[in-house]
Amino acid sequence: IIWPLVYLPKMDALKASGRLKPAIEDEIYFSWLLMQRIALFLDVDESYIEPLQLIRYNPGQFYRQHHDHGSYYDADTEQRPTTFLVFLSSIPPEDGGGYTTFNNLDISIIPKAGDGIIWSNVDDQ
Repeated sequence: IIWPLVYLPKMDALKASGRLKPAIEDEIYFSWLLMQRIALFLDVDESYIEPLQLIRYNPGQFYRQHHDHGSYYDADTEQRPTTFLVFLSSIPPEDGGGYTTFNNLDISIIPKAGDGIIWSNVDDQ
């Protein structure tokens, strides 16, 4: 998990220590830019954006059906009212997998690099 709000204030010290590799520095800055764009799109402060979670699936792997808001599970954690999912790679439809599926809505989305989907995890009530 890369959380720029934690690392950005420490960048000079991390660089001086020699512990910050250029690739990680690039990831932190890229994540920060992406977080800023998402916050702008959602009209919220960057501090409301969670750390980015990057997942790479191997053939046959998948994320089980779940809900992104803790109240669904009667939990006080992960109170995520909105989810913004960005696809970093494309999956050809003929591969037969890689879809993001909303079972109750009978909707499946084929990942295409650069595309994103956003949804609310809470009712308007």
